[in-house]
Amino acid sequence: MRFGFFDQLPCADADSERQRYRDLIAQIELGDVLGFDTVWLGELHFSRAFSILADPLMVLAAAAQRTTRIRLGTAVTLLPLHNPVKIAEEAAIADILSDGRLEFGVGRGTAPVHYAGYEIPQEESRERFEEALDFILQAWTQKSFSSHGKYFRARDLTVVPKPVQTPHPPVRIAANSPDTFPLAARRRLPIFATPLINPPDKLKEGLAVYRGALPAGTRGDAALAFPVHVTAS
Repeated sequence: MRFGFFDQLPCADADSERQRYRDLIAQIELGDVLGFDTVWLGELHFSRAFSILADPLMVLAAAAQRTTRIRLGTAVTLLPLHNPVKIAEEAAIADILSDGRLEFGVGRGTAPVHYAGYEIPQEESRERFEEALDFILQAWTQKSFSSHGKYFRARDLTVVPKPVQTPHPPVRIAANSPDTFPLAARRRLPIFATPLINPPDKLKEGLAVYRGALPAGTRGDAALAFPVHVTAS
């Protein structure tokens, strides 16, 4: 069993954004010292009180310079919102700067404000997600490649740098909708799941679907996120 912690970096009116980022880096440093296995950072936009963590890969690259062993994960990078070329490059750089400690968590997100802010139709999120993920994996594992997707295209493209981890950093999919559990299983990929989004009975059903849909001989891996109240006394 592995233990990690998650942060989405909310910022109250009385707080400065500069200090909140310093707090986050200090928290990751402490997690490294205390022996946590992984830190997971969310990607959220357009709501200061809820989160100012618009680019978790950038923060993880910074944290890599202040830590030595803790693994550094996105939970999640919202693939439908971005050009996969840029994400492939940034994630590879984070993996290099951390000496191969990146955990690449990906998802679609459910907040309409994200899609409105990026001017991307939310109904395209599933297709964009799958297409972007395939694009990134090709960019990491092939010297050059071509892609002729509906949303993302490339012709004889060489994306550099490449990640340290081979064939690529571990990929994990956020499974919070009924169709994502079998999708992750079909791809033989581990998942995130949480009762904060799915009630326990729905979460149990989703995990059963995931395990049942895994190809024979494939070992499932589900990271479960639970809220834990911590006080200083």
